[in-house]
Amino acid sequence: MVQVVHLSKSYQLRPVLNDLSFYIETGKRVALVGPSGCGKTTLLNCLGGIDRGDRGSIEIHGCKLEELSSEELTKMRRENIGTIFQFFHLLPTLTVFENVEFPLQLLGVRSAERKERVLELLDRVGLLHRVKALPTQLSGGEMQRVAIARALIHRPSLLLADEPTGNLDSVNGAKVLDLLAQLSDEYHITLLMVTHSHEAARICHTIFEMRDGVIMEKKEIR
Repeated sequence: MVQVVHLSKSYQLRPVLNDLSFYIETGKRVALVGPSGCGKTTLLNCLGGIDRGDRGSIEIHGCKLEELSSEELTKMRRENIGTIFQFFHLLPTLTVFENVEFPLQLLGVRSAERKERVLELLDRVGLLHRVKALPTQLSGGEMQRVAIARALIHRPSLLLADEPTGNLDSVNGAKVLDLLAQLSDEYHITLLMVTHSHEAARICHTIFEMRDGVIMEKKEIR
């Protein structure tokens, strides 16, 4: 699903990613751990098409990102990549339903199909009773479950998660992790999750230990 070869990235001549190479098999969950500033978020941004590497290659779902134009990259990202953030990033003026529906609108999915898919997924994440609520009316755990539904609604092949439980208490964090594991298995989604939490890493098949812009160790845990 993901193949990274000799990826390097610098900001203002400061190296952040250093000749990085790895692969992730389809359907696997990988935890990316390491100290702050080691390049984890930069790597996630490059994989998500938000940023581009200076050198090297990233191939996702058969597409080499460096060969795509800006328009092609946007299309590929909308169709094949889902992203979950630590601070949710829900649109504050949209309801739960509308937040989850938004990626399907960008893809031009018909209204009837959008409604069916959104309601089905909100039911799966236990929020069918909150479809008309605004983000300000939700708890932290509820907002993160909305963010998960929004990231999965277009059925991506790759899910990128940046500290998805970092802003939650332990109980809600555990619920979100179990939900991520269940849905990624069910939908055959490849997950790369940046985390500082050993509890979060427990749902993954592999841990990548990152330091100074390179992966120092790859540990299989299941």
